[in-house]
Amino acid sequence: MEIESYSRQMKALSQRSNKSALQDEINFCRGEIMVRMDHYTHGTGSTYEKYGDVSREEKKVAIKVFESFGGHSWKEKFGWTGQSKTSVRPALKAYEAEAGLFDGINASRLSGTSYILNGFELTNNGCEGNIPDKMSDLSFLKNFNVNYNNLNGPIPSDLGNCERLEFINASGNLLCGELREDFLSNFQTLRTLDLSFNKMEGTLPDAFGTLSKMQDLNLAGNSFSGVLPESMSVLTNLRQLKLYSNELTGDLPVYLSRMDKLLELNLSQNKYVMLYCIVLYIFYFIVKYIRSGY
Repeated sequence: MEIESYSRQMKALSQRSNKSALQDEINFCRGEIMVRMDHYTHGTGSTYEKYGDVSREEKKVAIKVFESFGGHSWKEKFGWTGQSKTSVRPALKAYEAEAGLFDGINASRLSGTSYILNGFELTNNGCEGNIPDKMSDLSFLKNFNVNYNNLNGPIPSDLGNCERLEFINASGNLLCGELREDFLSNFQTLRTLDLSFNKMEGTLPDAFGTLSKMQDLNLAGNSFSGVLPESMSVLTNLRQLKLYSNELTGDLPVYLSRMDKLLELNLSQNKYVMLYCIVLYIFYFIVKYIRSGY
């Protein structure tokens, strides 16, 4: 990231009218770039290649996430606030470097030097505050991993417009409110949804119909109430279903017995389950045990 920072400084200095007065600073930046490129080449065994930046729109959303999550208090925040050794610019303006080099951001090449922001990896990083709106501007976002922080407030429905999302893990926070239908209804690629151990409540929406690729669903440790919705029957690719420690009521739906890929099912510590449903639950695992060939 320092190479990119010095490159930007040198370019800005070179564009000023009185270049001669700034030549020492330009030469300093050029020397620092060469030294760092040499260190990179010897350290990694590969030639340094300039890291392209994400789009301006994605950069704005990344900055908003940083600000909304109390970024200045993060445990890991390399890149978000840069530093410079030159006398002309003793401190880089925040967010000048390429976003893909920031702590907590994943970026991948789209084409040429164009990159896309496709992930936030902020596990246990001291994040606090609300998940911001406008997340839908991150049209290539695949991973949103913010577990074990102090995030609060509701999950914005806007996050549900990130139609390429495959992995959401916001467990171990203080998120509240309901799991809204308009949040779930747009997902078609989501494989993991983990909102466990938050403060969410309300009934589970009948909006799981588009989530046929879901493999892991964990809503344990909240205050969800009511019955399991019929739309969950489309989740035939589920490997894990964890809904324990809620306030769910009613019978276990028969469609659970048709989820033949299910490896872990935990509905314990809810309010009420009929005895015959418990028998069905046990029978289901006996059948899976027999099918697995012991």
